[in-house]
Amino acid sequence: MSIIVAIDGPSGAGKGRLAQALCDKYDLAFLDTGLLFRATALKATLKGVAVDDDKALADVAKSLCDEDFEPINELRSEINGQVASKIAVLPKVRAALVSYMKKFAKTNGNKGDGAILDGRDIGTIICPEADVKFFITATPEERAKRRVNELQNRGIPVIFEEVLQEMTRRDRRDRERKDSPLVAASDAIVVDTSKMSIADVVDKAVKAVDKALACA
Repeated sequence: MSIIVAIDGPSGAGKGRLAQALCDKYDLAFLDTGLLFRATALKATLKGVAVDDDKALADVAKSLCDEDFEPINELRSEINGQVASKIAVLPKVRAALVSYMKKFAKTNGNKGDGAILDGRDIGTIICPEADVKFFITATPEERAKRRVNELQNRGIPVIFEEVLQEMTRRDRRDRERKDSPLVAASDAIVVDTSKMSIADVVDKAVKAVDKALACA
């Protein structure tokens, strides 16, 4: 059977690691929707497109190709993440990328073997019909610490206080934006990973997915 798993939550909560673990276990297609906004942000920056030019940014989003997802260090940088967060609130940009996400879910989930999508509004806007929905969260301090470790492991120098401040600002933008705000779906399984190991998080999620598969 095909299954769609939606994973939402703020930056640094552990969505990506959980999504990858579930993909490996169930052999599902995976879409990191945040990377779509980061790729749009980086490509727009390189083209000199203004961060508030909704139409031009939407055109960039529609032109994304595989090569735009290759410079992973640049895509994952804090500066590019800040730009991505700002353009994520623009209606035309969101419309272009939402179309991409829904097409991915339909192609791989409804017509394929299954799909996992992670982001901010997967369970509420992109795939409200998802078979399993998770909302992964953690304290801002814990998420900032993880983010610092991730960047430092890539050789990118960062300061904890600055990462924490930017993460707090990004959380506020995501939660307060009018279009598709960051919020847990009413039927989502909420998991606070602040004091959990990745193994424990995955174990909890696997039980939920197995239950959904058994009930199908």
